[in-house]
Amino acid sequence: MRSGKRVSGRIIMAELCATLCLASGIAQNSFDSLLESGVKLAQQERYREAVQVFEKCVQKDPASFEAHYNLALALFAVDRLPEARHAIQAASEGRQSEQLAKQYLLGKIDGAL
Repeated sequence: MRSGKRVSGRIIMAELCATLCLASGIAQNSFDSLLESGVKLAQQERYREAVQVFEKCVQKDPASFEAHYNLALALFAVDRLPEARHAIQAASEGRQSEQLAKQYLLGKIDGAL
């Protein structure tokens, strides 16, 4: 039982650290860390903050499909549908799975519009 408490405590501390870093403008420098921070925020349903992080991801790596896709999802979650559509349209898909994901999300956005 103790080990479970330690693990959940570590998770809480990691989430808190990510939140504090983002709030103070000291977000991690690496693209992957930034992307991971955005995903954690989205998992906590803190979509407005996630949008800001994913926008930074897109600025750091405009060719990243994952950054554009996650930005579009976060924008969709906060009902910024035209911006979500633009974000996913800007994503350059390469693999078939990316093409399908893009078409699926465009369909969800268009359906909501």
